[in-house]
Amino acid sequence: MACRCAPQVISEHKTLHTLNLNFNRLCPEACDALLKGVSDPADPLKPHPRLKAVIIDAALVGVPPEVYDRLIGPFGASGKKGGKKGKKKK
Repeated sequence: MACRCAPQVISEHKTLHTLNLNFNRLCPEACDALLKGVSDPADPLKPHPRLKAVIIDAALVGVPPEVYDRLIGPFGASGKKGGKKGKKKK
């Protein structure tokens, strides 16, 4: 029952920019509740504009892949956006 307040908690904390729930067992019901919190209030199909990273364990049991993909949004499984690496020095 506590997972129902997740969207409210995420929306009330204005400085929250990273949500790290790695190594937490989340049931499908908790994922559904979190999905409301990490989604853009204006467009539920887009990620919340304030969140920069959402990190969730990929080994969630019973959670459909499309729900997992929407939870992590455009951040990928690591929670970080890719980028170029610097050149190696010889």
